Amino acid sequence: MRLSTLLRSSVLLFALTFALTFALTLVSVNVLIANERHTGTVLNVEPNRLVVLVLGRAGKEEKLQVAVTPQTRIVDSERNPRPTSVQELFTDRPIALNELKKGDFVVVETSSEGKKLVADSVMVTLRNGGH
Repeated sequence: MRLSTLLRSSVLLFALTFALTFALTLVSVNVLIANERHTGTVLNVEPNRLVVLVLGRAGKEEKLQVAVTPQTRIVDSERNPRPTSVQELFTDRPIALNELKKGDFVVVETSSEGKKLVADSVMVTLRNGGH
């Protein structure tokens, strides 16, 4: 009887440890998504939201949904044909969210506000069909 109680306790302890480790892993994944730079193709633009197709873990495509706020910096970055210094290789022009189009390739820097992923900046690096 003692062996069976000890065995049950060990199994219960193992199960609790596994569950806690799994829960912490999920929290870590959400933290990794925030405060990062993501690159991908615009799938959808809404008044306060952007959906981008990005390459996730192991090269699997994932939809990244980010909130866009009035504080989000949105720019179109174009190569300068006649730069005179390294700082002038690209010219960033501020644009409105509604100027983003499906198929544009973007770089999105994110942060989190509670459980929501927010775009701090969105940079268009290649327009759908090129510049």
